[in-house]
Amino acid sequence: MAGWSFLLDSWTTWPVVGTQWLIKCVRAEPGLQSQFIQTNSFQPSKVHAYLKQVVGFKEKLAVLLHITSGQPARAPELLSIQHVNTETNWHHNIFIENGLVILVTAYHKSFYVTNDLKIINQYVPRE
Repeated sequence: MAGWSFLLDSWTTWPVVGTQWLIKCVRAEPGLQSQFIQTNSFQPSKVHAYLKQVVGFKEKLAVLLHITSGQPARAPELLSIQHVNTETNWHHNIFIENGLVILVTAYHKSFYVTNDLKIINQYVPRE
């Protein structure tokens, strides 16, 4: 189903409501208020700088996953990972099993020769 994600599934329980959690934290913390809010509205330049830091964090996280979750994936496999089904691809690649994050990719290098697709499960370590 397009748009489905384990992040939004009713079986996945989260300790907070993610859609409003960050905004509520900023509004509740005086230090964060002074940093991000001016005259009751968010400062776009501060939000942009924060989101730029988030992008940097995600890049570092991708490298960490690449290094720590078994044999490193090839670029096409790594770049094919998605957490939400789309209109053109109904196969997401991130799962949670027994509290472990699993990245599932397909190995295509010899597919045209052997016609055999290999599915690779990479378990991300707990710590």
